[in-house]
Amino acid sequence: MSGPNFVQAQVLDFIKNSPTLTPSLLLSKYAQVGKAKGYKEVPPRTRAVKAVCKAVPLTPKSVPVWIAHPESHVLYMTLKSRLMINMAGGVIENGNLNLHPLTSQPYLPGSAVKGVARHAAWRMWKEETDPTLKAALALSVAEVFGYPTGDKSLDAFLMDQNPNFKDESHLAGSIVFLDAHPLDNARLEEEILTPHTGRNPVPNVFPAVAAGATFVFALLPGRRLAAFSLEKREQLWTLAQSWLREALTEDGIGAKTSAGYGWFVENIEIAERKDQESQAEQDRLEKERAEAERLAALSPVDQFKEDFLAMGPEPFAHAAKEVGNFETDKQKAFLLVVASREKKDWWKGKKKRAKKDPKDQTVVDVLTQLAAKHKVELS
Repeated sequence: MSGPNFVQAQVLDFIKNSPTLTPSLLLSKYAQVGKAKGYKEVPPRTRAVKAVCKAVPLTPKSVPVWIAHPESHVLYMTLKSRLMINMAGGVIENGNLNLHPLTSQPYLPGSAVKGVARHAAWRMWKEETDPTLKAALALSVAEVFGYPTGDKSLDAFLMDQNPNFKDESHLAGSIVFLDAHPLDNARLEEEILTPHTGRNPVPNVFPAVAAGATFVFALLPGRRLAAFSLEKREQLWTLAQSWLREALTEDGIGAKTSAGYGWFVENIEIAERKDQESQAEQDRLEKERAEAERLAALSPVDQFKEDFLAMGPEPFAHAAKEVGNFETDKQKAFLLVVASREKKDWWKGKKKRAKKDPKDQTVVDVLTQLAAKHKVELS
């Protein structure tokens, strides 16, 4: 279903039930301003915005696309004001919002994240008065973001200070700025801007991300980063994060930042909790690795013993009936487990029940014969 045929269903219900249409498509492609010739009704701007604001908090149609990389450096930033991003895109002029096509959640493109961080780096370089620090800072900006840096005065300074930088030189940055996604579902709210043309005010409705949403800003190492020393890499990581943090908390990101939109504050509480969770996960993986190494060092008989000791009552009872079909090492391992302290009561109970149950007697006879064969003493 596409275009004006969209009017055959209610906007919100259509978004919820359609396997293909998402709030992102509705906002950027299908919403119309005014009436479409030849059709009774099309999704007008206000109706589309209201539908998107209601639909986005619903469970996304797919899992979030952002997954923390083991080598990533992460900032958890919480909106302290509303956010608008990519307003000029889509069919609604100055009324769009950047919504992910899969999750339907608002997100910040990596290019925008890198852009605001680079502006913060330019400002720091321009404000530095110490010549030595200024030269080192200029080089760090080029190493983090690439060269040309995008600032003409900075590029000219680099060419003057370092002959390796020329007009035709191009260097990739060493830090990759990923798209920033909400940590949880981000709620949308309707905003209204009312331009006055003569005596006829025209209210324009557009969506914005509500304050309070926490976004995950992740940085990854680029291929050039490996060429630097460990000390230099740590320095570049620190600078990149500090520039991004300053940009988001002091400059904002997206549209209308001068009016207070798009400003963040770092969420230290979430960062600490995530660090603890990450450490716990690393400890768990290390424990699993150590256990795997321990098991790999065991003999085949000892490995089978581990398996039998980990069995529940029913699987172990079934194994006792099938022990005659096991390979030699597995048979010996089962007998050693039966003779162990852990299964002492099981063996006594089996022999006691064998006096009344022929099936239990068969199991006891088989185990006794195999014990004699493998020279394992059963009490």
